[in-house]
Amino acid sequence: MIRLIPAFRASVVAVGLMLATVAVATAEEEAAAAKPFKPTIYVGPAFGVAFQDYDNDSSTEFGWAMQVLARPIQWLGLQLEYFNLGSIPQSSGEFDGVYVGLMPILPLPAGFDLYGQVGAAFADAGDDVAAGAGVMYEVPVEFLEANKVDLVLRADYKYFNMDEGQHELLFGVMFGLHK
Repeated sequence: MIRLIPAFRASVVAVGLMLATVAVATAEEEAAAAKPFKPTIYVGPAFGVAFQDYDNDSSTEFGWAMQVLARPIQWLGLQLEYFNLGSIPQSSGEFDGVYVGLMPILPLPAGFDLYGQVGAAFADAGDDVAAGAGVMYEVPVEFLEANKVDLVLRADYKYFNMDEGQHELLFGVMFGLHK
């Protein structure tokens, strides 16, 4: 079974690359119909599940984050996030900290964006690299667009390389402000 895990990961990456190739091909066709990009600052909460491996003890906790995303160009963003992965097993403390990272973004048709994340996480449990990926969907609401506000739904996964590794899977909503 252990040998299947790398094969599964490779197949997920292959499917992701195929979908990205199709998306890029169709994005060029729909670029004329898509609304123009505007530099935007997004802010919003996210909630989900956190998986912890800490001092040879595993647990699943309620996880949440407050996220800020500055997107000065269409294909790249800078993210600042306060994350909370729940209580540390066998302790009265919380597993929380700050994440700062870059976010390469692939715009897809119909208001979807596929993104990766790479950066650093700073927490009491340690400071180390964090990485992840996800998808965003901009909800087309005319009233908000007329007032220069975007409503974005977001799902993302992040791996924190602290101690024995922490993971989070979050679903959130963000409001974006632009000119």
